[in-house]
Amino acid sequence: MPLAKIDAPTMEQALKNIFFNAFQAMPGGGTLTVRTGRTAEGRLLIDVLDTGGGIAEEDLPRVFDPFFSTRARGTGLGLTIAYEILQAHGGNIEVASKPGEGSAFRLYVQPAGGDPA
Repeated sequence: MPLAKIDAPTMEQALKNIFFNAFQAMPGGGTLTVRTGRTAEGRLLIDVLDTGGGIAEEDLPRVFDPFFSTRARGTGLGLTIAYEILQAHGGNIEVASKPGEGSAFRLYVQPAGGDPA
C-alpha cells in the first residue's frame, strides 16, 4: 500500500469513533474487521465491518448528521466527526448495513502523491 495523505492524529480519531460505534453495536461480543485496499482509480480504502445489530434502513441517511443517535446514551457526534475528518482529508466515508447482520463503513483516502493514479 502506498502512503496516505493524512494527518495521523485526526485520522486516528476518525477510526476510533467508528470503532467505538461498532463496539457499542456489539454489546454481547462480535467481530470487528478492518481491511485496506485500493480502488480501481487508485484511492486508498479502509473498510471497517462489524457483526452488530446493524442500522435500520430508515436511519442510514442520517447516521452522519450531528446529534443523530438511536442510543439512549451518547452525543450522536462520533460518526459526524469521522465524516468531517474524511472530508477535510479530501476523502469520503460511506455506510452500508442490514439489521441483524452488522454494518460496513468504507473510508476513501487520497494517496500521498495527490490525485489518485
